[in-house]
Amino acid sequence: MAYPVSYRTQYVEQRSRLRVFFRWALAIPVVFVAACYVVVGFCTVVAAWFALVVTGTYPPALYDFNSNILRASARFTGFLYLQTDRFPPLGLGEHPEYPIQLVVAPAQERYSRVKVFFRLLLGIPVYIVSAAFGYANGAVVI
Repeated sequence: MAYPVSYRTQYVEQRSRLRVFFRWALAIPVVFVAACYVVVGFCTVVAAWFALVVTGTYPPALYDFNSNILRASARFTGFLYLQTDRFPPLGLGEHPEYPIQLVVAPAQERYSRVKVFFRLLLGIPVYIVSAAFGYANGAVVI
């Protein structure tokens, strides 16, 4: 696999205008669940980082949980950004019936502990640029 994560969606040609108009009101439970997932996901990412630095392996339970959080957030943002009219499932895991799919490759057997340690520092500028693009994307969507 060339990239460890791939994003696929089935675009909707005809949209329900009423559902688009009330999208943000419909999204209140989605945003609440997504916020809870993000808080728990941040804690598991920090735990996984420490596990990677100490052992050099990604714990399978943390990898699966973090992959599921990433899938759920892709479904939530796809719904909020009008990629689909279908209400996203609120659970974690793969949902092949949903039109937005995020495929995550399995974890590597070993990771370089030094690269994992310094990747945190290298991620700071990436996070700043990503946040700027996220705010711009939100402004365009609104």
